[in-house]
Amino acid sequence: MVTTRSQTSRNASSTVTVSPAPKATRPQPHSRPSIKRTPRKPLLRQPTADHYGLIQERLQPSSYALLVQAILWNQTTGRQALPVLDALLSLYPTPSQLAAAPLPALTALLQPIGLHNLRAARLLAFARAWLAAPPDRARRHRRVHYPSRGRGRDVRPGEVLDERDPREGWEVAHLPGVGAYALDSWRIFARDALRAEPDGEWRCVVPLDKELRAYLVWRWARDGWKWDSLTGRRKRIRDDDFEMRM
Repeated sequence: MVTTRSQTSRNASSTVTVSPAPKATRPQPHSRPSIKRTPRKPLLRQPTADHYGLIQERLQPSSYALLVQAILWNQTTGRQALPVLDALLSLYPTPSQLAAAPLPALTALLQPIGLHNLRAARLLAFARAWLAAPPDRARRHRRVHYPSRGRGRDVRPGEVLDERDPREGWEVAHLPGVGAYALDSWRIFARDALRAEPDGEWRCVVPLDKELRAYLVWRWARDGWKWDSLTGRRKRIRDDDFEMRM
């Protein structure tokens, strides 16, 4: 409660009090689902005999979840993106559910990791492209300059390669948001399952991402090889080279 100066000067014996004006309220932004925060502590790898500790190992059974993870990890850190990924996959566990997600709700969900407008539009485009042309071993698409500069230029834009075509193409390269990191992850963890082939595609990948490189060093070592993450060359681990065996 405050006393106005003009009122007290007119009648010193009788003061008049005035209640302060209520504060203006701002419109509330679009609410977003609550996100469980992970503890802020170092992401230490603790490899076991069967797992190295990458998020891709947990998502491996679902190519959809694996690629969504790769899209979210772009220009952010795993520590920041992990709770958003868990919330997104809980709300939209399939491409059809993600394709039907309201844009404002998806944008609000992605706000904690930044670039949320761009990411939301990209994820919707990704899901709709998946529904229109889901990954199929009989349809491969070009990706220019992947896995190295100059590759893919012999395939025309929009051309689809069948299984008999010897040219290089990738079953998920047509999906928006799928770049080199996503393709590397998918080839290491999911392509063999799609093609129903023996475990071997990961042996052909020389990724740029340091986490994927470290994973492949570990995985090659399990098979008894010392693998060079820069060149892809390998040599047999000597019996006394125990530090490579995890």
